[in-house]
Amino acid sequence: MHEEWMPSLPGYEVSNLGRVRRSTPGKRTVPGRILKAQLQKVGYYSVRPTIGGENVHFYVHDLVAAAFIGAKPDGWHVNHLDGVKTNNHAWNLEYVTRKGNMEHAARTGLMARGDRLPQAKLTPDSVIALRSDRAAGVSFSKLAAKYGVSIATAFNAANGKNWSHVA
Repeated sequence: MHEEWMPSLPGYEVSNLGRVRRSTPGKRTVPGRILKAQLQKVGYYSVRPTIGGENVHFYVHDLVAAAFIGAKPDGWHVNHLDGVKTNNHAWNLEYVTRKGNMEHAARTGLMARGDRLPQAKLTPDSVIALRSDRAAGVSFSKLAAKYGVSIATAFNAANGKNWSHVA
């Protein structure tokens, strides 16, 4: 794939492949120097360019999106279409609302739901059984005791507020 460079931050350029480089001479650096991206705990790459004598922090996907898509609308987020947080290719990025970002995560399986949550006490099978018991008239307090959850969890699971993806 051909790498294309666009202006980004003052003195820096960003490529459609997700790399950031120096575009003007600077203290102890030369044009063309690629910045080393650091993988953050949240799973995204970031760079720390020097602007105005200070090291600043930017996520690479934000820089790529701004250069190749345009300015990000207020309150919108950068979404990785393939769900891979480290894939900062321009073709893989889009702007979405928070709701759109969450829907994408749920649709692609990136968001843990149900028994994929580490603290989950129910399984899809137990939710189906719990709903069947509730339809038979079992009280929420008895459901909570039987399935080892709080009354609120039993209520929410039975009424589809939680575990809505289980039919």
